[in-house]
Amino acid sequence: MADDTRFLTDKIRALEEARDKISHEWLREERERTRLVSAIDNLAVGFMMLDDYSNVVRANQAVDTILGPCKEGEWTVDLIQEGIGKSYDLKTEINKCFHEKVQIGPKRVNFGNKVICLYISPIVTIKESVAASGVTLIIEKV
Repeated sequence: MADDTRFLTDKIRALEEARDKISHEWLREERERTRLVSAIDNLAVGFMMLDDYSNVVRANQAVDTILGPCKEGEWTVDLIQEGIGKSYDLKTEINKCFHEKVQIGPKRVNFGNKVICLYISPIVTIKESVAASGVTLIIEKV
């Protein structure tokens, strides 16, 4: 019986130590995530992170500053494409970047009465993967 109690006490101690270590690692990762989000939010260039369906996962305030406020609420790839018109096929370029894992840009395009510069980059988390896990779109006012 004493051996069972000792065994359980050792297991509980090991589990508590593992919990403390995981909690510490989680806090460290959360701090890093918060720093990264803050850095993105405070960029002077527009930053958009797109998922594998070209949906906006994250965008900073500079997108609205550069493109102007979006009448539909938030900017999407389709709305940006609409503002660019047929002079540049942003959607095709994003798709190319996603599937071929290549950087595209800088590309100067007209957006309404403004000239903007676009940079499209793949988000590659696993080098052997067939496609990128997402795409970043950087928008700069010229």
